[in-house]
Amino acid sequence: MMQFKTILTAAVAVVVLAACSSTATDKQKYAQLYQEAPQKIMVVVHGGAAVPAELIKAFAKEVPEVVADHGFEVVDVTQRQLTEVPALTDVDAVLYVDIQRWSKDSSAILAAESVLELEFKLVSAKSEQNLWRHQDTHTKTHLYLGGDAVSELIHRAFFAASTAYENRASAVTKKVFSDFPEVLAANH
Repeated sequence: MMQFKTILTAAVAVVVLAACSSTATDKQKYAQLYQEAPQKIMVVVHGGAAVPAELIKAFAKEVPEVVADHGFEVVDVTQRQLTEVPALTDVDAVLYVDIQRWSKDSSAILAAESVLELEFKLVSAKSEQNLWRHQDTHTKTHLYLGGDAVSELIHRAFFAASTAYENRASAVTKKVFSDFPEVLAANH
């Protein structure tokens, strides 16, 4: 029984030290973010000419919701002019979402695929330093296996039209923000 208590105590100590270590690593990696501790964030979403306007609108709708879910106050960018000084002095940081690439291929016989490449960058409105950055490529594939030909054609047309932008924007943004420093987000 005594040996079990010793092993249990050692296991708990390892878990506590590992948790403290990851928090310390986050604090070192994101020192400026922790120092400035932004609370009011403006979200700006943009993409190149090859990015559909509907996809940009979907991210402009979904990203502020996820940011707010992390406890931050989101300032509505649509009611501000970014060239106005009060628009930037009223916020602690600006979260830029740059949709760098969007491509879809639904011509394959067995599958359809879309690729989304984007970068999230949180920039301080005070120091103009990058506080946090996440860059990633997300690929979604749908296999045309089984089912009748009519349902496959309908699904293929739906995929090709890419009308599911909001679901994609929401899923990608939630995945990206799973990388956001937890302790800072929890403090808001």
